[in-house]
Amino acid sequence: MAFAGDSLNLAADLEVVSLGDLYVKFNKQKIESWPSRKGRGIFAYIATSGQRIYRDVLMEKFWPDTGSDSARNCLNVALHGLRKTFNEADKNHECILYRDEYYYLNPDLNYYCDIHIFRKLYNEALALENSRKTELAIQKYKSAVTIYRGDFMQDDLYEEWPTLERENLREKYFNILECLSSYYLESKTFDEAIRLCEQILARDSCREDVHRKLMLCHYYSGQRDKALRQFLRCEKAMHDDLGVPPSKTTLDLKEKIRMEQL
Repeated sequence: MAFAGDSLNLAADLEVVSLGDLYVKFNKQKIESWPSRKGRGIFAYIATSGQRIYRDVLMEKFWPDTGSDSARNCLNVALHGLRKTFNEADKNHECILYRDEYYYLNPDLNYYCDIHIFRKLYNEALALENSRKTELAIQKYKSAVTIYRGDFMQDDLYEEWPTLERENLREKYFNILECLSSYYLESKTFDEAIRLCEQILARDSCREDVHRKLMLCHYYSGQRDKALRQFLRCEKAMHDDLGVPPSKTTLDLKEKIRMEQL
């Protein structure tokens, strides 16, 4: 199966964007009408996995509390609906194939999937960072950030199957934001570091390390009072969400900022 590259602008027979709301184009036609929510989920599961999926895995994943005969029938109905949907967009090419009890994407399709590119960029950046090629790693991280338009399958928050993948990709995204914010802090690009830290805190307000980074950003940019207010914001988040005070590390940093001993 050929990937269309690192850009949605390149021509692809099949485009699958799953970071954020699911967006699918087949033969340049956006798929807007799905046969069923289960069918939509099954397609997304197969397409984003990039692997051949055993029939019984789909039955267990999407009909866990249903008998095998009933689940098999439900799966067949869902796949029939999917084939009809994709045939309406392109009658000349099958999108999902079935062989030896496995479902998989047609390997002849030129295929783009955002999470595959996101992972590729992330892994390449890690390798570059480990090789101390920081500037090249930063460029890869920046490219990965542009792809992360939202959490994985965020319009399916009440479905169970995307949960682990969503958490895994979100953690990678947070790691990227932390790496970039540290890079900007060290290079004294404080506004950019602050912007990235705020993105992290918008999703997890109790990240003390991020609060400390913001305190340093404000302090080093000449805003001591704002740095101290950031500590109060951290203290409140820790109290309200976890019922604990900030750590000694955070308290010590606050005191050093207060005494201007950094």
